[in-house]
Amino acid sequence: MFRKYRVVRRKGRHIDELADRMSDRELREAFRSMGGKFVISHVIEKSLRQNALDGLEVWIEQHFETTDDGLARA
Repeated sequence: MFRKYRVVRRKGRHIDELADRMSDRELREAFRSMGGKFVISHVIEKSLRQNALDGLEVWIEQHFETTDDGLARA
């Protein structure tokens, strides 16, 4: 937890820059708070894990067709 706090504190300036461009005062203050930075960083990390790209799967989809017997060259 302390390591995460240090990372959020050190790299939180990017979130501060984003917050500075917001017109909603309450949302801007929430983004600039340490708790808000923790939440935002967690959401970003979670979304990055969900969007993991499997290069082998993409290559197989481009070069092969799925048949009843398995994969066949397209």
